[in-house]
Amino acid sequence: MKKLVLTSLLLAVLLAGCIGQGGKQVIAGNGVIIKSFSPDFEEVRSGEAITLSAMVENVGEADATDVAIELFGLNLGGREWNLISGDNPQKLSVLRKADPSLNLPGESYEFSWNLRTPQNLKVDNTYTADMRVYYKYSTSSVSTLRFLTYDYLKSLPSEQFESVKGTSGVKQSQVSGAPITVSMTVGKRPLIVYEDGDTFSLQIIVSNVGSGNAFNSSAQYPGYPDGSTLSSDDLYYVDVNIDTDLNVDCSPVLGSPKSGSLRLTRGKSKTMFCTITIPSKAEIGNVRDYSVSVDLNYGYFVDSSTSVNVLKAE
Repeated sequence: MKKLVLTSLLLAVLLAGCIGQGGKQVIAGNGVIIKSFSPDFEEVRSGEAITLSAMVENVGEADATDVAIELFGLNLGGREWNLISGDNPQKLSVLRKADPSLNLPGESYEFSWNLRTPQNLKVDNTYTADMRVYYKYSTSSVSTLRFLTYDYLKSLPSEQFESVKGTSGVKQSQVSGAPITVSMTVGKRPLIVYEDGDTFSLQIIVSNVGSGNAFNSSAQYPGYPDGSTLSSDDLYYVDVNIDTDLNVDCSPVLGSPKSGSLRLTRGKSKTMFCTITIPSKAEIGNVRDYSVSVDLNYGYFVDSSTSVNVLKAE
C-alpha cells in the first residue's frame, strides 16, 4: 500500500572552498533519492505473487512536483511477469521539501507493485527489476559581487590599499540543496573599476552533483501525461534564468544575455562564460555590492535495481 511518511534525516551541509576572492558556498541535499527498492521475500515460487516496494525521499530544498515512478525490466504484460495490482507508472503530485533551518526532513513516499511471477519454470531463475523516478525540480543560487573604484582605493592610506582591494570579488554564495548546483567565480582579476565602460569576466558553473540525469522541464515523460515517453531530444537540458542589476551578458552560452538553456550530462559541469560591463564608474561610488541570482528549472530522474529469485515450479 502507498503510504506517505516523514522520516528522520539530518541534512549534511557542505561548506565548499573559496569562490572568486574569499567567497564561500553553502550546499545541502541532492533532491529526490531512492532510499530502498526490494521484494517482500528473497525467494518466491514460480507462479506465486510477490510485492516490489520502493521508498523515495526528498532531501533537497525545493518541492519535487509531478513525481512519477516506473517499473521496468521484467517483461511486464508478456508471457512471464504480470501486474496484479498497482499502476505502472505511478504518480504523486508533490513531494515536499526539507527545511534544514528547522531541522525538518522532506517527505518520503512508498510505492508498491503486486506481481505474478513467471509460471511453470523448469529451473530456478534470478530476475532483475529496474525502476526509475522522474520529477521536476529547481535550484536557487544567490551570490554577492563587490566592486570597488580605483579612485577610492587611491584615496586610502597605503597600508590599507591591498587589504581593501582584497575585499572585491564574489562574496558568500547561498545555493539551495538540489541535484544540480551553481557556483560563480571572477577569476584572479579583482573587481576594480578604473573607468567608464570597464568589463569583467564572470563564470557561472552549473554542475550535476546528483546520481541521475536532467531533462527539459516542459518534456513529457511516463505518467505526465499518461502513456508518454521521454524523448531523447529532451534529455540533459536545464533552463537558466539570471536576475541582477548588473549589465551581464551570458549569450555566448545561453543564446540571450540572462536566460536560456544548458545541456548538462550526468556527473558533469557546464561553465557559462559571461561578461559584466560597468557603464559608469559613478554608479559604483566607492564600494558597491550587486546581488546575482541564478535560478534553474529542470526535470530529473534517478534509477535503481533489485533482484528477485524465482524457484522452479514444484
